Amino acid sequence: MSWFFSPRQAAVKSPLRKILVVSPGRGPAITIAYELSFSILQAHGFAWDFRLEGELDAGDLTGCALLVLYRCRQARTVAFLRLARKKGIPVLYELDDDLLAPPPDESWGELYQKEFCRYIMETLLAEADLVKAGSPELAKRLEERGFSAFYQPYAAPLLPLPAREREEASLFRVGYFGTPHHRKDIEAIFPALLRIDELFRGRVQFEFIGCYPEGWAKLKRAVIHPCIHDYAGFLRKLAALNWTVGLAPLRPTPFNEAKSDSKFRDYTAAGITGVYADLPPYRQAVRPGINGWLAGNHPTQWVEKISEALRDPKRGEKLAAAREQARGINSPETVAVAWRGIYENFQSKVRKNEILSS
Repeated sequence: MSWFFSPRQAAVKSPLRKILVVSPGRGPAITIAYELSFSILQAHGFAWDFRLEGELDAGDLTGCALLVLYRCRQARTVAFLRLARKKGIPVLYELDDDLLAPPPDESWGELYQKEFCRYIMETLLAEADLVKAGSPELAKRLEERGFSAFYQPYAAPLLPLPAREREEASLFRVGYFGTPHHRKDIEAIFPALLRIDELFRGRVQFEFIGCYPEGWAKLKRAVIHPCIHDYAGFLRKLAALNWTVGLAPLRPTPFNEAKSDSKFRDYTAAGITGVYADLPPYRQAVRPGINGWLAGNHPTQWVEKISEALRDPKRGEKLAAAREQARGINSPETVAVAWRGIYENFQSKVRKNEILSS
């Protein structure tokens, strides 16, 4: 479903306050970061549009009231940003990962390790009117590097809780999802999964979406599900799988420590209680024993927490607490209000002629 205004809709609701989002690509991240909350703003006189970074044209700024650059890294975007500011259009640059310090052991990070790419990103960060970070830790790092950054939570649409089917013969379902880039994270706790398999004597079925450990066939019961790239479809699938516990491991690397609490949002939205890495991305969201569990870096700690979660008769209460928290912080309506505040603050500066070309 598209949340873009058609030309006919624009004519009816004109004048619209248009937000233009630019990114190197389009995928679930754009849905999470913008589409979910911007769709709410449509009922309040806002419109938004999307352009690929490699296809920008000066005409894209026509009618634009706010330019949002998401993970942009091309030299042409610097010129586009400067043109926007010359026209008095405020610019917000957003990062949801610490791309100025990419992981040295991941092939995808090679692009961001190039000096020219880093220079372009630093220029965009420096010349944007404001920088939005995907986590408190990332905002802190950007501030320390001299950029004006702030953190704002992402949206998570809570799905209605499905009717839980009676688990066959006390079968527990323990699941994990992620892109292939996260294989090292799930590999790090694979010894814990093998131990859980032994302790529960085959009463646990392990399920993986999009990413799985190389030795998954050693598990007595294991199911590999294909990756779903549509975010709404992914959440529906996740909810339908009826997992007892969801896993969110992260290796303790500087890059991972600046990531967002994405799996807490997604598991909670899909009605799943989680065991999360005891690292900065989840320490703010997860209250151990109240709305989930935090596990340390050693596999034995994951064995302990997964076992505790599976045996807990009050998992439903912890899920309810997690959903209540997400409802107050991550609902698309709440995030939309925050975006409207950002927009109105920028427009106040525009009226005062405080948005000028560098």
